Amino acid sequence: MYPDTDSGAALSDDCSRRTFLSYGASVPLLAGLSVSRTPGSGMADVRQTWSEANGITTTPIPYRDLLFGITSDGLLMATNVESEVNTWELSLGGFPYDDGLAVIGDTLLAGSSTGRLVAVEPASGDVQWQRTLSHPVMGFARDGTNVVVSSTGGLHSIALDDGRILWEAELALYRYGLSFDYVFGAVPTVVGDGVFVRTESGVTALSTSDGQLIWEQSVPKNTRDLIHGANLAVVSETIFAVSDVLRAIDIRTGDVRWTVEGEAAGRSLYNRGFVSPVTDGSSVYTGIGTVQSFNADSGATNWTGGGFPAFLNPLTYDPETTTLYVSTVAENEMKVVRMNPGAGTELWQVVVGETRSGYALSRSEISRPIPYDGSVYVACRGTSISISERELDFADSDSSTPTVSEDSGADDSEDEERNPQTTNTEQTTGPSTGEYRGLISNNPDTDIGNQLGDMYVLTLVSTALSIFVMLGQAFRRRGE
Repeated sequence: MYPDTDSGAALSDDCSRRTFLSYGASVPLLAGLSVSRTPGSGMADVRQTWSEANGITTTPIPYRDLLFGITSDGLLMATNVESEVNTWELSLGGFPYDDGLAVIGDTLLAGSSTGRLVAVEPASGDVQWQRTLSHPVMGFARDGTNVVVSSTGGLHSIALDDGRILWEAELALYRYGLSFDYVFGAVPTVVGDGVFVRTESGVTALSTSDGQLIWEQSVPKNTRDLIHGANLAVVSETIFAVSDVLRAIDIRTGDVRWTVEGEAAGRSLYNRGFVSPVTDGSSVYTGIGTVQSFNADSGATNWTGGGFPAFLNPLTYDPETTTLYVSTVAENEMKVVRMNPGAGTELWQVVVGETRSGYALSRSEISRPIPYDGSVYVACRGTSISISERELDFADSDSSTPTVSEDSGADDSEDEERNPQTTNTEQTTGPSTGEYRGLISNNPDTDIGNQLGDMYVLTLVSTALSIFVMLGQAFRRRGE
């Protein structure tokens, strides 16, 4: 990824907007973002915990009470998410690729466009070892006590304890054409004794023991230049890769199991292909002009929806909450969307920033969202943002004021996510028993939207009466 020269403190206005919770009515919450909720999606207290215009453009990496990121000019930063204080910094030089940062075991690994690779103790920021590779560093995958590092020139197997290079394999993992011809940010995937990576022409499988070739399989694209995701997804013995097609490949033999062609209408916008796929084990999620779910065994379409996904790597599946998170672009806004992966419905969406001109061509615009310990982290145009979601407790049905439970365990939205039979109609219109949860009752006609409307009218009447009384008292005193 080329550096975003406009990133930095000056971007705070772009990613700091007034906050509203929209659920039948708009209610001021907290400056920094706006939140919209699909009726019937379950209730939670969604709010921005903090945001900091720090110049970070990489995907956020949470670890215990710290959050790591790299700025567009190569400064590795650690922020305490509780105190919101930067605990340490380390200059890498150059600029970062989006996934050039990872915690493997108890070691923080970071790299930059200069080829510098460092292993850092996360809490202190002390450098344990460092190496300089011949090409820019793009991503990491754990291989037992070793780590496989992808660079723009190939793969490198490195001992995690001391940084010894065990083997290297020259591969064409990255291409930057005169227009939009990208193989971009290829992160390796280790499964068993094989390491798999997206190359310029397709997918390559190497042995983790010595880097020898096992198989190669092409992933075709049309004659136009394309921007597409380069990370892989794995379900059982099938690996998934994209260009302007989604291809399922046998992980043992490299044979093609099935291929899905992207629709030409979706590809036409900026000549883009599918975004990097993610999976929950039975379905594969990707998309071009919208988010799509495909059956992992057959390639059949499960559903289509969820907004316009940001380029390259905008998707994250969280197995703990069985939730799909998506970074999307809509007109001039960039959003984080939480989705029910079974039904393809939105649970909530958060506006986190504005695009420069109605689109987001680089990942320095918005990273993919990362859920961790009850929060969702995202980098938006040089601003790190934390979104918190807590369960609202409805146990006391007689109380008109909901209470907030710090326990972020199973809630109505999670129950709904586990039920793939839920339909869009049920999500958006139906007050069906056991699914709709208004803030006060289970009746949409008496939920918070109508109650707030009544309160608003009562407030106006009360204010008018107060003014009338005050004026009467003033005239009486004047007459006396």
